Formats: sequence, structure tokens, C-alpha cells
Amino acid sequence: MNEEAKALAYESVKGLVYELCHRFGGGTRDEDVVAEAHLGFAKALATHEAGKGALTTHVYWKVRGQLSDLRRRWHSRQQYREIKFCDMDVPADGPGAEALFAQGSSFGERLRQLLSELSEDAALVLELALVPSPAKEDPAAKRDGIVRFLLDLGWAGKRVLETFEEIAEALG
Repeated sequence: MNEEAKALAYESVKGLVYELCHRFGGGTRDEDVVAEAHLGFAKALATHEAGKGALTTHVYWKVRGQLSDLRRRWHSRQQYREIKFCDMDVPADGPGAEALFAQGSSFGERLRQLLSELSEDAALVLELALVPSPAKEDPAAKRDGIVRFLLDLGWAGKRVLETFEEIAEALG
């Protein structure tokens, strides 16, 4: 199918794709939902056989299936949102990890000692937590970002949980 035909096909079902995004709950402002819906459309376009049914029906089921898969992935990760960071006296807009490790800094000395006692995984997560964000970020958003990053790296959920528990125990 040439590019012009693909564009024409998309224009004919674009409303349906965005309606499914809204039904899903993310609407068109949630980039993940829209991207997933477009992926469903691309799969539908690639697998549609004109003799077996209308394109709109095929698109509906492919996009709906893609969005359902996204919802399942979100729910499988939801349990990891309960991970808590222990309170640390590190200002969110303060110096980076390098300054915290500076010689003569009592916090830096304690932190170096802690990192030497933690597993490699826990030390990595703690270092990620200390990287300053470009904008002020609440601890829950920082935690969620680190968890998503680790899961995207291929860490198993159990590994993520155990790592955060190790840090909490060491700081507790």
C-alpha cells in the first residue's frame, strides 16, 4: 500500500482511533495512549484483508486490543508504585551527587559508607535517586521514574522491590 493510500485510510478511521483513546481514559493528551492507539492502527493496516471485513471493524479491534494490552502493562506495574523512599535531607534543587560526596562533608562520608555496604543494585538505585532533576520533582514522581527506568532495563519486579527494601532497611 502506498503512502497516499495509508494516509487516506488513516483519515477515514482517525475519529475512531481518538474515540477509543477517550474511552480508554487517557484521552488525546496522554501521549502513551495515543502512541499505543496508532500502533494498533498500523498493525490493523498491515493485517487487513479487504475480503474479510471492513477496515473500520478491523481497526476497532486492533486498537482496542492494543489499548487493553497497555492497560494490563500499567496494572502489572501498579504494585511497584507502593515502594517508598525513606526521607533524606537532600534538597531537590541542591547540589548533585558529586558535591554530596565531597571530602569533608559529613553527609558525603555517611553516604560513601552506606554505598559501600549496599549491594550493587541498591547502590545504583540510591545514586539514581540523588541525581538532581531539571525541575523540582516530588519524591513519588522521582520514585516512579526510577521504577519505570529499572523495569525498562529489564529488571524483574521482584528485583526492584527487593532493592528498594534493602535501601529502606539500610536507611531505617
